[in-house]
Amino acid sequence: MPGAFPPQPNRFMLRNTLLLLGVLSFATPAVAQEPENSAKFTQIAEQLKAVSKKAFEFDMAVVVEAEGNAFKGQGHMAFANPRKFALTFSGSGEQFGETQAVALKLVADGTDLFIEAEDASGGQGTQVMKISMSLFDNVQKLIASQMGGGMTAGDWKPEEALKMLDGLSIQEEKLDGVRRFKTNLDSSVIPQMGEEALGMVLDLHSATGFPKSLAVKGANGEKMHFSTSKLVFPETIADDRFLYTAPEGVFVMDITPMIQMMLDAQLEAVEEF
Repeated sequence: MPGAFPPQPNRFMLRNTLLLLGVLSFATPAVAQEPENSAKFTQIAEQLKAVSKKAFEFDMAVVVEAEGNAFKGQGHMAFANPRKFALTFSGSGEQFGETQAVALKLVADGTDLFIEAEDASGGQGTQVMKISMSLFDNVQKLIASQMGGGMTAGDWKPEEALKMLDGLSIQEEKLDGVRRFKTNLDSSVIPQMGEEALGMVLDLHSATGFPKSLAVKGANGEKMHFSTSKLVFPETIADDRFLYTAPEGVFVMDITPMIQMMLDAQLEAVEEF
């Protein structure tokens, strides 16, 4: 019977799950901090702090080009608070000469984060994973300790991690309703980048500080462009938008213990280093 036995998550899904947890952990709870180390971004931090206390929704689009392959996707995000949100995303692209499509759904109900990934190309079918949102704090500490220049997870402070901004040469332009920031990232700023170098252009809504677009270009021609549109701030979003039910016959795999073990090992390795 389809879905009678739990499928095993592949390494690609696990790696991207960790990345996703990191992005979400910094994109939601972290905005409530008040970094004072960079005067240029103090106002933006205050704007994002205010936004994080509101409900909002927006559409998104992403285009990635690398090594002759291209991926395009689009989605929608509904956000009630840092522990209650829902995201749907679908996209397709060429890889190794074949067209691959994927559909992704994330639902955080306040306690758990459910990740539903459907291989729309018909390869692996649908997988559903569940992760306790209590892990988000540890993901924050791990990423910050790796980016914070030898800082351990135990003494990590958000404002310390943001000090890397002081080492950047950032150009700012003020356009119609938009603040545009341009910079380059390389190993002089983030040692873990090695020989890689990235050029970045970030557009923020002037009134709210909310991201409008992010464009990244690599030294070898790789490109990524992420954009948001139709941003609204409703008074409330119905709770039933943040309830998740798995497709019939699909096993919900709780990978919290597996992710916790990986985090513990990484945190231990960083602190020993």
